[in-house]
Amino acid sequence: MTAAALTTAERILAVGQEMLQQRGFHAFSFRDIAARIDIRTASIHYYYPTKADLAAALLERVRGQFEGALQQFDTSLPDQPVERLRRFARIFLDTFGDGDRLCPFCMVATGQDSIPEPARAEVLAFWQRGEAWLTGTLEQGAAQGSMSLAAPPADVAATVIAGLEGAMVTARAFGSRERLVSAADYLIATLLAPGVTARSVAAELGEADSD
Repeated sequence: MTAAALTTAERILAVGQEMLQQRGFHAFSFRDIAARIDIRTASIHYYYPTKADLAAALLERVRGQFEGALQQFDTSLPDQPVERLRRFARIFLDTFGDGDRLCPFCMVATGQDSIPEPARAEVLAFWQRGEAWLTGTLEQGAAQGSMSLAAPPADVAATVIAGLEGAMVTARAFGSRERLVSAADYLIATLLAPGVTARSVAAELGEADSD
């Protein structure tokens, strides 16, 4: 969708998400968003009365996109858990972009004590869904013989997500997208059974691996 085709509410969410990922929840204001898209701050308040409302709405939007991606992986790659795992990690790489954006849920969680409840609930829902989906993928991989897990799938899933989130933070600090790619590739490699390989998360999507 082009910028011209976006509604005012969608433009507000898009810019708010960008600022959240780059600066953090407390480091931008409605005035910053208004200046960026050339509207009055009152117009933002019309759609999102408070910053808490904006945060909850944009996190719900991102979580919906995340859910859509997971469903697409399940539909298109039902018997390929290794490729699903790779594409899951690729979500974090795509979120990182050119190196100036972190996961919006991670950015909110870092200041959780001062974040309104609706936004905190979205953060928890995101990670719970991610861990549950990844647990199922790991269970299938282990049963299939394409993965070798050193701990229960749920524990491994939590560790993988924590590793990806942490890798985004350090990659940004170093200004190196390649650091995130290397960390994601390593995490995946540690879960594969002997003789099983996976393409790098940086590889173009399109053709699936052979699990």
